[in-house]
Amino acid sequence: MGTDYVVLDILQEDCLGQGCGHIDLRKPTTIEKAKFCACLLEGQGVTQGEEYMEGTDRSMDMRRRMRQRRLEQSGEKAQEDSLLAQEHLLASNMWQKAQSVALYAATRGETDTSLLLAHALLAEKKVFFPRMRKNEKGIMDFVQIASPDELREGAFGILEPMPELSGLGAEDANFDLCVVPGLVFSLAGNRMGYGGGYYDRFFTAARILTRIGLCYSFQIVTPWTAEPWDIPMTHICSEKGLVAADKTQGNPDKSIQE
Repeated sequence: MGTDYVVLDILQEDCLGQGCGHIDLRKPTTIEKAKFCACLLEGQGVTQGEEYMEGTDRSMDMRRRMRQRRLEQSGEKAQEDSLLAQEHLLASNMWQKAQSVALYAATRGETDTSLLLAHALLAEKKVFFPRMRKNEKGIMDFVQIASPDELREGAFGILEPMPELSGLGAEDANFDLCVVPGLVFSLAGNRMGYGGGYYDRFFTAARILTRIGLCYSFQIVTPWTAEPWDIPMTHICSEKGLVAADKTQGNPDKSIQE
C-alpha cells in the first residue's frame, strides 16, 4: 500500500490512518487544508480532492457541482454503472428477503432504478413510489403501483404515481426497504439531496429501518457533520458495491449480502 497523500478541505475527525503504519498526521480542529492518508480512501470509490463545504452557500455550491458532474457523464457510462449498482442490490439478501420496497423514478442524471422495478414486480413484491402532495410543500406520500404504466409526469417533471391511486403517509408507511436518490453521499451514511427535505421529513415520521442511498461512486465524498434533522442512510450502493454505512468513517471492506 503506497504512502501517497491527498489534500482535502475537510473537518477531519481522524487523520491517523487505519492501522496502515504510516506517519501520524496532525488532527485539524477547524476547516483547513488537511493532509489525509490515501489509505483512508484507497478502494472506497471516494472522490479524492472533493470536499464537503459547510454552510448554506457552500452546500449549494456542492450540489451545483455534483449535479453538473452527474449530467456530464456519458450516457453509456451512466447506463453501465446504473446496471452494476442495481445488480449489487439485487444480489443482496436484504433485497431478496424484502416483501415491500420503495423506489424512485430517476431524473436529471440520477442512478436508474428500472431493473429494480422489473425484478420487484416479477417477484411479486409490493412496490411503492413517492408522490408529492400538491398543497403541502415538502411532504410526500408513497403509493403502491402494479406497473410502470401507472406512473405519470408530476411535480418538477418527475414520474410519480397517478393521482387517482391512494397513497401512504409517513405514519402508515411500513415497507421493508427504501431506495433513496441524492446528489452527495458518504460512506458514513450522509446524504445531501436537492434541499427540499422531502425524504428527511418522511423518514423522521416513518422510521423506515433500511434506507439505501443509490448513486454513482463519484458522488461519494468524505463524511461531514450532519444537521440534526438529517436522517442518515443505513447503506450506500454504487457500481462499486453495496456497503453498510459506518458512522465512524465508512469501511469499504464491509461489503454485505444481508
